[in-house]
Amino acid sequence: VPLALQRAAGMSALQPTLLLEQSRQLLARLRAATAQLMLSWATRSEGREQLPSALLAPLRHAPASVLTVQQPSLSRQIRLAREIEHYQEPPGQPWPLERPLPGGTRAIDHQSRCPFRAYAELRLACTPLEAHLIGPDPRERGQFLHRALELLWQQLGDSRQLAAQQAGGTLDGLIEACVHAAARHTWADETERVSARARAREERRGRQLLRELAALELTREPFSVAGLEQRSRITLEGALLELRIDRIDRLADDSYVVFDYKTGRVGVLDWQAERPSDPQLLVYLLAQPAAVSALALVRLSPHHVSYQGAADLPSRLPKLSQSRARAPEGAEPSDETGAWLRQTARWRTSITRLARDFIGGAAPVDPLPQACRLCHLHAVCRIGDLRPSGDTQEEPGDG
Repeated sequence: VPLALQRAAGMSALQPTLLLEQSRQLLARLRAATAQLMLSWATRSEGREQLPSALLAPLRHAPASVLTVQQPSLSRQIRLAREIEHYQEPPGQPWPLERPLPGGTRAIDHQSRCPFRAYAELRLACTPLEAHLIGPDPRERGQFLHRALELLWQQLGDSRQLAAQQAGGTLDGLIEACVHAAARHTWADETERVSARARAREERRGRQLLRELAALELTREPFSVAGLEQRSRITLEGALLELRIDRIDRLADDSYVVFDYKTGRVGVLDWQAERPSDPQLLVYLLAQPAAVSALALVRLSPHHVSYQGAADLPSRLPKLSQSRARAPEGAEPSDETGAWLRQTARWRTSITRLARDFIGGAAPVDPLPQACRLCHLHAVCRIGDLRPSGDTQEEPGDG
């Protein structure tokens, strides 16, 4: 655009007088928008002394009272004038006992993480909109690995066959076949979203994870697989809860280990709290009529394949990353069994209490630490307004 036309249009950037007036107006608006305005400038730059802008010269030696706006801005006046009303929050509607609890173990998991989220998401359908993703989404990756592991253990059956396949050099071939079959099952039709290249990448990742898990399983005591993707039903406080347990192993002493595969992010387990975090395995414990000697999440991450959970004895699972139920100091080794039985009884009590609260409609905004990081309901529960001023324990939506 020719400069003459820009000047004729009154563009302030080309006319010093207009630019100065515009800058003065912006400074006046800035002063009016804050209760206190502090100005600063660099005294030196590249070895040369710097002076403040001539625009700020009238304010350079002004007393503090001149720089302070006596009246707060309109938005600040509105916020300062707010009144918070406190009232006794009534419970929500009770769950109809003739219907199974929604979402399987999610009802118990959400009730433990935050009762409000459990009510809003599983009762009021406050679920986030699904985002369109290019390539496999996290849910499909989980289904793919679950299917691959199910096929693998259907072929192996126990630790003896696992060791024999490893010794005979055929384990890698079996893993590759199971992973390929699981990929075909999960992504039956190659589409633009999940291309052949993307599926091949997922298969490489799956083979790596299954090999690392097989190496870890070879360090365990002898076991046989007693259940894969096993469906069960239990009744909690009069309501039916439907479960699907990833895997159950039987040990030489006729006790059982219950596994749950985790392909996503897993935090630090806190099963000793009144409201235990990630209580899915604790719910599975209630569905087992036989003696259970260990509960473990199987973490399947490219950076870390491990067990995370609890067991009655250190020898049950190698490198278990959760402290086991310990007997009191000074107790005899035989007391470890008693400590484990007492601990499992406490877990049963905790799960029963969470089920009772969900069925009764208890829905206070009371999240566990870190529970807000992966929650989508901040605008509904207004957790930021409920926290005391200066509470920086956790910012909603981080991560």
